[in-house]
Amino acid sequence: MSDRDRKNDNVSRIGRVISISGSVNSLIDRGDELSDKGDFLSALKLYRRALRLRPLNDDIRLRVVDTLLDMNCFTEASGVLAPVLVQGSQILRLVIFRLAHCMLGRSEFKAAKQLFMLSISDVGEDDASDELGYEDAANAFDCIAVCDQYIDQDADEKRFLRDFDEVEVERVLEEAGKLSEQGRFDEAIPMAERAREAHPDSIEIFTDLLLNYYCDRRIEEGKKLYEGANERFKKDFTVRCCAALIYNALGEQERVDKLVSLITAHDLEQINDIVRAYTVMMEIGRFEKAFDYAEDLCDIEPYNRNFIHFMAQAAYCLKDVSLAKQCYERCLVIEPSDSVAYYFKKVCLETLESGERAPYQIEYSVPPAEFLRRVERSEEIANMSADEVEELYSLERDEVLRLTDWSLTDRSCPYGDMYLAILENFDKGLAEGLVRRILVEPDSTKALRRAALTHLHSLSPDEKFMLYADGSVNVCSFGRGPDNYSEWPECYRRIAELSCSRIAEKAGELLPAAARLCYLYTLDNYKSKPRLPYGQVEAMAAAIEYFLLRENENHETPDIHVFAAERGVTVRRIENALLRLLSVKVPEGFPEDSGIRFEREENSDNDEEPFSEGKTKPSGARLADLIDIGERGGDGEDDPKDQ
Repeated sequence: MSDRDRKNDNVSRIGRVISISGSVNSLIDRGDELSDKGDFLSALKLYRRALRLRPLNDDIRLRVVDTLLDMNCFTEASGVLAPVLVQGSQILRLVIFRLAHCMLGRSEFKAAKQLFMLSISDVGEDDASDELGYEDAANAFDCIAVCDQYIDQDADEKRFLRDFDEVEVERVLEEAGKLSEQGRFDEAIPMAERAREAHPDSIEIFTDLLLNYYCDRRIEEGKKLYEGANERFKKDFTVRCCAALIYNALGEQERVDKLVSLITAHDLEQINDIVRAYTVMMEIGRFEKAFDYAEDLCDIEPYNRNFIHFMAQAAYCLKDVSLAKQCYERCLVIEPSDSVAYYFKKVCLETLESGERAPYQIEYSVPPAEFLRRVERSEEIANMSADEVEELYSLERDEVLRLTDWSLTDRSCPYGDMYLAILENFDKGLAEGLVRRILVEPDSTKALRRAALTHLHSLSPDEKFMLYADGSVNVCSFGRGPDNYSEWPECYRRIAELSCSRIAEKAGELLPAAARLCYLYTLDNYKSKPRLPYGQVEAMAAAIEYFLLRENENHETPDIHVFAAERGVTVRRIENALLRLLSVKVPEGFPEDSGIRFEREENSDNDEEPFSEGKTKPSGARLADLIDIGERGGDGEDDPKDQ
């Protein structure tokens, strides 16, 4: 190559770099404009394009997540967050804050509250993430209040306060429902029949039995049960839906028409009722009415992929293939790995090209023929050599990713572990993000979580991870480090909750400092004292609040006697709690090697012993510097002893 050609080539390369940089910025700016106008789908397309060009740009990733949250696409948002749920990430706290919103949007209130508290505290001694801003921290406490409102902490107590029949009916429905989900109708139906004899006035048990008859194809028994019911039962919306299915199976179209007119006459407001009506209309072949219900669902939640799938299915059955294709494209914008939407979009394209409607299955899954094709393809991959798999991944990466999505979402697919292993070998970053998503996803099965844990251990055995289990999200590690949030006793979490919530009301800018103090105190004490004596939780929360207000010059130091009375704690307890607080030991390297060097006083944990004249009172200056709460008054007048 001549010097001139080489020079021109270098210039063109520089131009390409500048062009890429400029295009990323323009994509972000244009996406911001569209997002401000409420065009979230178009904005999401642009943000995803920018993220493909800059896959390590955290700012773009957070824009994608925030857009998905604006669209109420909580599952998709958690998938984008998963790759950066790594200890030491510069945006770890911001990621946890957004993951908390995902859990809140899915009504996982216990998990959401735990994550919101974690977002304002320290995630670990090696935490490198920035603190939340004032507005985000205030929002976190608003959301915690919402979680507290809906968490049924006294569920067991309320259960026994209710009527015995209500409790028994609920138990039977729960047990029969589990059997029905497993297809064990031979066990579920006798249970429901016995419950119906014991509770003949329960419309819930009647409906459950009617539906089980239909699912087990005992149609005549279902018809007999319905026709023998009283008029109150027959007027129920759900009972009418079940009856329409039964009469349609019997081919009695006049009865079906009458029931359809009664069903459509209901003014439905609950989403579950609209979904039930849509399902029934699709099952009995009333596709126009099903499409109307699907449109109603999309009007309520325009970015819910399930509802968009409903509209696409109804549109395809109405032979509006173009609209069905557009709906599936909409789904793929929201979640590019949606293998079901990808398959049916391909079906729509084939139909448009050939002019003949391709085979289509109503259920939200791929047809049996396609399922078998994917199984055969997976068997071929399982028998390939390592070099052949590598070549396949390089040439057909998108196809492998779609098969991975299918294998992890279809419970009847046995190849999930194989596809995780392929990703682990050829794209460790993508594999780690996927397994982290599985671990925090509430809908993941226990078997899938176990497989994900196995792969995560081989990918990053030294990193902490988040795990959803039993309604809560815990920070865990394979080595079980000393600062695992999941190991903290409830009394220490209560200290953080009390002190931070009160600081949020009086001095929101001190929230990060309050969270850090709670973290330091917990880390120093929770192993040696997993259970605090009576009154110490409230006293320590009050001491943290008092200390922060005292040390910051922008807030007037409250009178300790008035302050103690308002908090329902004695002055003596607050004084001794302050002594314990100022004697904490700071872990090495947190946040730098400039820890607190105060010695613990003897009997400092005895709540009945106040400061004595002979003791040396520790100064709070270095602690205030460490937690960065602002300038002090410096005159020492606010010492607890002097109050």
